[in-house]
Amino acid sequence: MALARHSALSRHVQLARAARSYKATAATGSRQISCNASAMELQSSVPHKELLRALKDMVPSLTTDSHKGQAGKVGVVGGCREYTGAPFFAAMSSLRMGCDLAYVFCTPSAAPVIKGYSPELIVIPELLDSRDFVNVV
Repeated sequence: MALARHSALSRHVQLARAARSYKATAATGSRQISCNASAMELQSSVPHKELLRALKDMVPSLTTDSHKGQAGKVGVVGGCREYTGAPFFAAMSSLRMGCDLAYVFCTPSAAPVIKGYSPELIVIPELLDSRDFVNVV
């Protein structure tokens, strides 16, 4: 009995790991689940339906009484006048993976650009620009 429970638990852990790897690379369009040997072994041994079932067990179901923010909030800190893409892509990736709210904390010069990329992001222009550091010192 204990051995059966251990093997079932082990199988569940393997499925969860494979599902996380599968979910992480599904966004990139990669055909392989992962580069490590154990995940590649699981790719051939775990049927696609079992992976989908494991993913479905991990994702909380939507209900009519839930509201914005209950499935997660993410804060991304970064971005300046020259570099606006990285904070945008990090925040958008979190939204696409199921997060409800994504906040981007950036410099005032980057805020209109990042906000212009997507209206789904909450942009807060509170970081100091490099020009502000010169004025402080």
